[in-house]
Amino acid sequence: MATSRTITRLGDSMIVSYASLGSENGLGFEAWEFPDKTINVYGTGTVTVEGSPDGANGWVALKDQAGAAISLVVAATGAMALILENPKYIRVVNNNATGVLAVVTCSK
Repeated sequence: MATSRTITRLGDSMIVSYASLGSENGLGFEAWEFPDKTINVYGTGTVTVEGSPDGANGWVALKDQAGAAISLVVAATGAMALILENPKYIRVVNNNATGVLAVVTCSK
């Protein structure tokens, strides 16, 4: 079962927050209308970001501005990455992380 998220729309932007990923992946969200996206994560472990054309199948790793798959090793000070690609759906994936807070900021 996927971890739920909170979506807040503020004019031409959207903030998607996962209060705690626990041991599960984050529930996907539709973000194609927001081409500029950044992920901020806090906790312990590794978090990746995936995109999909339909929110159910074909999830693939998304890349950062350097063209590398986003894989954030999270420590107490947090980690941040720019999401280069713009799929219709995005989800945050927990790779053995604990107590992770993840926030995806999207804007036009």
